Amino acid sequence: DAGYREAQIGLWVGTWGNGVSTIRNGRVEQFLAPGLENSTTIRSIVRDTGDGVWIAGVYGTVWRVTPDGIQTWDTSNGLSPGMINSMVRTRAGDVWIGTDGGGVCARRTLASSAAL
Repeated sequence: DAGYREAQIGLWVGTWGNGVSTIRNGRVEQFLAPGLENSTTIRSIVRDTGDGVWIAGVYGTVWRVTPDGIQTWDTSNGLSPGMINSMVRTRAGDVWIGTDGGGVCARRTLASSAAL
């Protein structure tokens, strides 16, 4: 599910080596944020049940983007080590992140925040 607030931002697109772009009204724009440089390889983009978009970089970092800002997870604050292979959202709104060699990590999401 790569969409996020389609009426405002459009479609979110992750690239292999060029970060994240958004497409809205036929215009492609680079999404720039701390840690999401244009050289970042993106494995997955998932919308949560609130107003957030989860972006998984293949090399072990996950960002949650909301209108209030960006939260970052990596091994220093609880993300399993290893390359990220997949990311999915459950019906309950939890986000599961699968890594290569580091197992699976889950994040519970709420409308306005995310916590372990």
